Amino acid sequence: MAVYIREMASRRVHGLGLRLLLVCGLAASCTANAAPPASPAPSGKHADADDEHRLAAAAALLEHEAIGGVRMGMTQADVVALLGEPSWQGKRNAESSGGFSLEWYWKHLETAILFFGADAMAPMTVRGVKVVGPSPLETAKGVGIGSSRREVEAAYAAGHARGREDYVVGGDEGLTFSFTLDTGTVDAIYWGLDFGS
Repeated sequence: MAVYIREMASRRVHGLGLRLLLVCGLAASCTANAAPPASPAPSGKHADADDEHRLAAAAALLEHEAIGGVRMGMTQADVVALLGEPSWQGKRNAESSGGFSLEWYWKHLETAILFFGADAMAPMTVRGVKVVGPSPLETAKGVGIGSSRREVEAAYAAGHARGREDYVVGGDEGLTFSFTLDTGTVDAIYWGLDFGS
């Protein structure tokens, strides 16, 4: 099932380039639902201060974040109580960086959750969440599959890491929104550890 989810996300990513060429190359302008152009990144001391401010804002946003009620650090039992039994459960994998990971998937919610434990006997807790269309799950701020870029911006602008292809709140393990090119709406939400690691 993990392969299915990765393949699903990969198809979306690989198809984006062609859709971008078709939509932007053939149209007179690409303004429908488009984000405003990114302002140039500040340099020097201002860049460091801006980045510190953004990271602090992102940390404050993510501290209270949940997707479909699922929060980082929840136990497997907590997640089952919230979402029900998963459709598929992977095997515990020893990670090269130490610890163990385990992936669960809910087909009816198009949602995968990555659990992590410090060792083979340690309790496993949520360290990653992946939601793809047509999942009904939303973030704590009401953003979900089908939300517009403007809705994402209204909810998460303070923590937005500019200059990235997707809309990232925080850093590499932050909250990431990817968008369709044809409608400019959210088609996937990733939060926490990378499922590919």
